Amino acid sequence: MMGNRYELSLTDYFGILKRRWPIMAGPFLFLFSLTIIISLNIPPTFRSEGTILIESQKIPDDLIRSTVTSYADERIQVIQQLVMTRDHLLRIIEKYDLFSDIRNSMSVSEQIDLIREKITITKVTGDAGSSRGRTTLAFKVGFESNSPKLSHSVANELVTLFLEENVKARTRRASETTQFLTQEAGKLKSELESIEEKIATYKQEYSDSLPEHLDLHIKMLERAEASILSQHRDIKAAGDELRFLQLEKTAIQRGASQNTQSAAPVTREQALTAAQDNLARLKARYSPQHPDVVRQQHQIDKIRMMTDRAITEQSPDNLIISSVDLDSARVGAKIASAIEKEESLQRELEQLVNERDRLENIIIQTPQVQRALTSLNRNYDNTLKKYKEIQSKEIEAKIAESLEEAKKAERFSVLEPPVQPEKPIKPNRKKIAAAGFVFAMAAAIALAVLLEFKNGRLFGSRPLTQLLGEKPLVIIPYIATSKELAHAKMVKRGLLAGGALTTVTVLVGIHFLFMPLDIFMFKLLAKIG
Repeated sequence: MMGNRYELSLTDYFGILKRRWPIMAGPFLFLFSLTIIISLNIPPTFRSEGTILIESQKIPDDLIRSTVTSYADERIQVIQQLVMTRDHLLRIIEKYDLFSDIRNSMSVSEQIDLIREKITITKVTGDAGSSRGRTTLAFKVGFESNSPKLSHSVANELVTLFLEENVKARTRRASETTQFLTQEAGKLKSELESIEEKIATYKQEYSDSLPEHLDLHIKMLERAEASILSQHRDIKAAGDELRFLQLEKTAIQRGASQNTQSAAPVTREQALTAAQDNLARLKARYSPQHPDVVRQQHQIDKIRMMTDRAITEQSPDNLIISSVDLDSARVGAKIASAIEKEESLQRELEQLVNERDRLENIIIQTPQVQRALTSLNRNYDNTLKKYKEIQSKEIEAKIAESLEEAKKAERFSVLEPPVQPEKPIKPNRKKIAAAGFVFAMAAAIALAVLLEFKNGRLFGSRPLTQLLGEKPLVIIPYIATSKELAHAKMVKRGLLAGGALTTVTVLVGIHFLFMPLDIFMFKLLAKIG
């Protein structure tokens, strides 16, 4: 039975509390009072906030599309970085004399980090539909300070900076977009002009080999081939005629011609008249430069020279030309004419052959020219397409820039301006006091339990009965000595003083944490009365 472990009951705990409460009261009052004092001495922090609404574009996107297409969260982050630059924050610190009590002991970087910690940005999100999920509709910009007036002034400054930087950023982006598109359009225009010049130069260089003239050149080649064949036939006929005339002349000279034997002598005047008649007939058919006309003119000049010579020599016989001489002269003239005709036909044939070769070279070269022109035209068409697209985008960018300048695009507007705060956001003195009360109570109980277990004594008959297994015969009550009574009296006085201090501390806490004491008493009396 002596080895049984005794378990404390609720009565034993109340007994411990009754025995140890004088010891518990001191630490509890000290810790709780200390918590109240600390909570009252913590400087208050005020926060002033302004709400900035993200207004959508006033003109539908189907009509005019803005050049700023990033999401609201991204733009807020960008504007936040622009606002919270070193220059802006230093200007705010100097303008409102922030951290005046500790600025001398802080570096500039530490001041910048401190003010950034005191700036708060909170996004306000909403449901934008199942397709887009939750989106940012607005955001709050605030500043924390020990002074409500200072927090309000700095918050106003920050809200103004956010609005100004948003306008600057959107306008700058729209302007940069327009400038970029204008530069690209200028480059493409110069490239188009360069390609046009190349095409014009190439067409001028290969004007005979252009693809659009291919059908004409083919027809011209066909005509040249036909003309060459015809020219060959004419040359053959001229050759046959020449050989025939040469045979005829040979026959006349040998006296084999029947016309020569029977023909009567003619005078040179008759021969000249016949030659002139023949010239008139030739002029009626041919131009003055025709070889037949020229030969006949030579024949007339020859007869006139023979006539003039005969008159000079005063010989009647010289004025008479035999028919044989006349036929021989006529055939000789025909031979000379045939020779000139054949040479003329040969020259014309050479020209036709050269023309045919030229046309063949042109036709052979046309596919290469066409390939090069196709490449140039394709490059021109692609560049022109890009140029038109850039021009269209440039016009849209200029309209979007006008939209930004007129403040008709998406913009930031002040939904709720910052107001001077009336209550601090921290510290939460109520929570600190409640936490201090719980901590002081737990510390007092822990001290009592520790002392109780360290003492190791048994109090009351119940634990003794359980340990011994026998009830005691007699229970003698505790008899306090005079020294113990005096100590108890001192403890009571101390408790009264501690109670008074606690009462004062509680009243002070009520006054500062909840409401002024006069208002509290008025409300309390109103409820009681």
